[in-house]
Amino acid sequence: MGKKLVRANCVDEYICTETGTIYVDGTIILAPGAKDLLRNKGIRIVYGKKPDGVQAKNCSPSDISAVNQLIVQIVEILKDDFCITDTEKLVTICSQVIKSINKN
Repeated sequence: MGKKLVRANCVDEYICTETGTIYVDGTIILAPGAKDLLRNKGIRIVYGKKPDGVQAKNCSPSDISAVNQLIVQIVEILKDDFCITDTEKLVTICSQVIKSINKN
C-alpha cells in the first residue's frame, strides 16, 4: 500500500483536536510546506501511531483563514507596538500564541 503525501493545503484534516497534535504513522508523509505550517500554528508533530479514540480535526477553509488572519494581526501588533521585526522571534511568538489557544 502506498503512502499519502500530506501538503499544507490539506494538513488540517489530520490534526487531532484533543491533543493539538498531528500523528505521522507509516501511512503518510508530510511535505516540507506542511511541516512549516504546522510549526507556525504550534501543532506538535508526533511520529507514530495515533492513540485509540483520538479523532482528526475536520477544519473548514474558514477556520484556516481565521488562523491566518490571527497570525497576520499578531505580527502587525508585534511590529507596530513592540518593534519586533526578527522573523525567528515573530514565528516563535505566533507559535506560542496558537499553542495556547489550542490548549483552551
